[in-house]
Amino acid sequence: MKISSAPPKSFYAPKPVELVLCVLILSLLPPTSSYVLPFSISQFFKGSKLYSSRFDVPETPPSQDLASDSTCSKITLQVCSSTKCSRRRKQLQIDEYSLLSGLMDRVGSNPINVEDSGCLGWCKRAPCVKVEHSDYDGSIGLEGMDDMELAQRCFFNILTEDDADRIWSSVAHGVRQLELEDNE
Repeated sequence: MKISSAPPKSFYAPKPVELVLCVLILSLLPPTSSYVLPFSISQFFKGSKLYSSRFDVPETPPSQDLASDSTCSKITLQVCSSTKCSRRRKQLQIDEYSLLSGLMDRVGSNPINVEDSGCLGWCKRAPCVKVEHSDYDGSIGLEGMDDMELAQRCFFNILTEDDADRIWSSVAHGVRQLELEDNE
């Protein structure tokens, strides 16, 4: 009997894009269906690796008013709209401006600036979002970023509503921390 290490002819390895689409579709299922799934809906694929939710900051409801207008007005969210980020959204059939409008919806009446940006320099991890504060030089790192994002001070692979919620929660938490520092 001959033993072969080659996969059987019926073996199919899905592409990372197909895996992301599957997870996005699964996230649309009602919560009761999560009991049958081998992973929670909050887990999602990034490339070929499965990550669970990456942030430990308290969730902030979208468009919640933050106390300090002076702190908020110093913050700018830069959403990359370069060719690579736009192409990645298009491959996943995500509207080019959905992230920009989603972040604007979350910001609501807070005076935080959300702007379209040129290339942020992380095309391999597209789409990207940077957070800038006018009192600091360049972009800032926030609680809620994973280790790679924190080192580069940029949110990577922002594809889902959960990712946009993570950015908003991180920014809101950062504003609260800056207010505490200002009060001390």
